[in-house]
Amino acid sequence: MPITKQEIGIQTDTHPIDTYIDKSYEWNEWELRRKAIKLANLRNTVTHSVQTNMSHMRRDHASQTWLPKDAACQNRRDNGSNIPKPQTYLAGLRGQRNAHMLKTNLTRPVDE
Repeated sequence: MPITKQEIGIQTDTHPIDTYIDKSYEWNEWELRRKAIKLANLRNTVTHSVQTNMSHMRRDHASQTWLPKDAACQNRRDNGSNIPKPQTYLAGLRGQRNAHMLKTNLTRPVDE
């Protein structure tokens, strides 16, 4: 009987059982307690819209006002003059060692 060669391929599944990952699974006991407390608090609370419907037009409309005083009062009054500040410009300070410095008066006249 002659020997014949054949190519045979067998493919097996890497994971024969489908995996299921539960996103809401929590193993931490304290986190489970926090979630339980939140759910218990949600059952006892009322939504914002229901609160506004129940309390609509129930608020106080009184406001506190102060009437103006009849008595005259003394105000501080400054009677100063607006004199321009003296300003000078010095030209020729940079560049040369023995340069001629020019001093210019930039003060505005008082009558202006």
